[in-house]
Amino acid sequence: ELMWEQIVVDTGSTDRTIELARAMGAKVFHFDWIDDFAAAKNYAIEQAMGDWIAFLDADEYFSKKTMKNVYHWLLKHYCNYDACLSKMINIDVDDGNNVLDFFYTVRFFRNTSNIRYEGAIHEQLCKADGNLQIIQIPAEVCTIYHTGYSSRRIRAKCERNLKYLLVEEQQGKVNSTLYYHMAECYAGLALEE
Repeated sequence: ELMWEQIVVDTGSTDRTIELARAMGAKVFHFDWIDDFAAAKNYAIEQAMGDWIAFLDADEYFSKKTMKNVYHWLLKHYCNYDACLSKMINIDVDDGNNVLDFFYTVRFFRNTSNIRYEGAIHEQLCKADGNLQIIQIPAEVCTIYHTGYSSRRIRAKCERNLKYLLVEEQQGKVNSTLYYHMAECYAGLALEE
């Protein structure tokens, strides 16, 4: 049987996030924002007590039915894996929830001390020995929706992401993924002009 707990790590919200999270039974923690998504996510991981973590950002969601599917699917299939890929659909909430695109990402993983996020922006889950064993969850079992790239947010998000990526480049954290995400930001900003 898998343990179930809800944890919210607030990095400085100015709305009713904390109040609503507590009302839903979540344990709420505060983490001072330091322009580093991996640091905030790793802090959240450190608060978790269960064997597995289902990780959603503030602009991501799935239905209760989907979560029940994942729970039962994990009970059957998780034994030999560290993490699970889930389908993530980017939707534009400003344009009738139109689908922008989709990709697969890790949002379910074992809660072990050797699995943590790396990268200030577009952070990736990594295992200390470099051998993260991943299985894909079928889309009919779990699909996550991401609302972060809506029409009214795209420019500000691209500017913010580019700022973080340029800092990583200056720090020598250079790889093909960094340049891929930089190109995405420049393309997004060009489309907005």
